[in-house]
Amino acid sequence: MRASFSDAISDLSSLAYQLWPPLLPYRFDRSLLPRATGSRGEPSIDVLTYNVEFSGAAGAAADRVIDAITQASADIVLLQETNPAWERRLASLEYRHVHYHHPTRQLAGGGAVLSR
Repeated sequence: MRASFSDAISDLSSLAYQLWPPLLPYRFDRSLLPRATGSRGEPSIDVLTYNVEFSGAAGAAADRVIDAITQASADIVLLQETNPAWERRLASLEYRHVHYHHPTRQLAGGGAVLSR
């Protein structure tokens, strides 16, 4: 059975969508993060969440993720799509409480919680 032209275009656009995020330059600026305080100006807790699926745990993209986490200086960091390689990479960050869950040894699918 031959694939139609529209099926081919759909497949190509899906592939491009999956490959595009790692190709985009990432710029992190802490000043762009919203600052939350209580209604009376009480102290707040900064939470950063990040899906690392497309970056991999090595290379320039991973370096940008680590830089973003470091610059954000969040009290709690929640990461999605981690794996054992990310666990090793994140060990250099200064978080006191760290929990990883990798249900499989695949390239992604796990999670990480880092807390001061």
